[in-house]
Amino acid sequence: MAWVVSRDQVLDECWFGPKVLPGPLSRLGDVALVAREPIAFEDPNDTGPFELQGRHGSLTSAEVMVPLLVARA
Repeated sequence: MAWVVSRDQVLDECWFGPKVLPGPLSRLGDVALVAREPIAFEDPNDTGPFELQGRHGSLTSAEVMVPLLVARA
């Protein structure tokens, strides 16, 4: 259903790229809960409701393989 990994593992495996700047780094929690299936985890204390498309994705192929179109002038 989900990967549950430590902050250190996320950083060691470069989930957010080879370098995480201090601002985003300060917002990482101690643990990452990352969905492996098309589900959402909700926190009843959060100020929602939020539509699923407003949340961060996962490491599944459907979330990672996003088409990119580049145009140069």
